[in-house]
Amino acid sequence: MAPKTATLPETETSEQMKINTYKVTCRGISPILMNPATEELLNQLDGGAGARTPKDMVSTPEQKAERKIIRDENGNVGVPSSYLFSCLREAGRRVPYDAKTKISTKESTILPGLMSIVEIFIPFIDQDAKWEVDRRRGMLPKDGTAVCITRPRFNEWAFAVTIEVDEGQVSPGKIKELFKVAGRMVGLGDFRPSCNGQFGRFRVENWEKIKET
Repeated sequence: MAPKTATLPETETSEQMKINTYKVTCRGISPILMNPATEELLNQLDGGAGARTPKDMVSTPEQKAERKIIRDENGNVGVPSSYLFSCLREAGRRVPYDAKTKISTKESTILPGLMSIVEIFIPFIDQDAKWEVDRRRGMLPKDGTAVCITRPRFNEWAFAVTIEVDEGQVSPGKIKELFKVAGRMVGLGDFRPSCNGQFGRFRVENWEKIKET
C-alpha cells in the first residue's frame, strides 16, 4: 500500500499558528553540477519541434559550460529557491509527519503548510568560488543515443537560506531532519543522488532562529 500524506487541519486559530523564522546555512559535501533550462532551450520549446536550432559546433566547452551557470538578475551565482523546495519535498517521502504518514508522497505533499522559503533566489556564499568544465557521457532518454554533456562544476559551494516554520504544525527538529535527508539522499543540481548520481550533496552547517512570533 502506498504511504499516505498527512492532512493538516482545515482551519487554524491564531493560537495554533506559530510561525518562527530561521536562517539555515548549508555547505556542499560533494561538487554541484549546473544544467538549467537556458533561454535558448526555452525558446526552442516555446516554438515547438520546428524551432530547434542547429547543433553548436562553434562554442568552446568553456563557453558552453559558462552559459549554464545559474545567476540572478544581479549576476550572483546560486540556485532558485524552487530547486531547494523540490529537494525538500522529495526528502519528505522519507520523513514521517506522524506515526502513520509521511510529509510527502509521489503525488502530493503537505510541506507548503509546514514551512516556506523566503528568498526567490539563493546565492552562494562565496561569489568568487572557482568553477570547472565538467564533460561526461550521457544518454538521450528518447532513444539512448550517447551524447557529451558539458556543464559547470563547482567543487566548493555553500548557501544560507531563510525559512519560515509553522511550529503550530511541525517541530523545528522535524524540519532539521528534512534538511538532513534532503542533503544526503536527494541533493541539488544535475546528477544528484535522487537521479542516481553523487553530485549536489550538502549538510546543514548552522541553524539559527532569527525571529520568533
